[in-house]
Amino acid sequence: MARRDLADQCVFLVLLAIARHRLAVPDRPVLKETMRLCEGIAAAIERVADKIRGRELLAYVDIDENMAAVQAAISAGAAQDVCTEETYLEELSLYKELVAAVKRLTAVTLSKGCGTVITKS
Repeated sequence: MARRDLADQCVFLVLLAIARHRLAVPDRPVLKETMRLCEGIAAAIERVADKIRGRELLAYVDIDENMAAVQAAISAGAAQDVCTEETYLEELSLYKELVAAVKRLTAVTLSKGCGTVITKS
């Protein structure tokens, strides 16, 4: 239980940090992919909640894939001189930490009994 509490707190703290560092002037493709990443993270957290409540688990969403799409959108924007990768450096770092924290939370929660966790190395 203590590992899950720590994982819960880590997710919460990273979410707070992201809220404080919202993208000021996001490039549209970056915003689109960031929103898709947020939806994937929300789905992963909903899976945790469903597991805790003993409900059927939602379909797995690959948040690593979502994170890669955000990074690709940032790189594409930098290549087109729409933005620079430095513009998103802090936010990207926070989202990477959030993905890692959510993966730890799901691993701790979903590995206890039913449900499977799919993670990439």
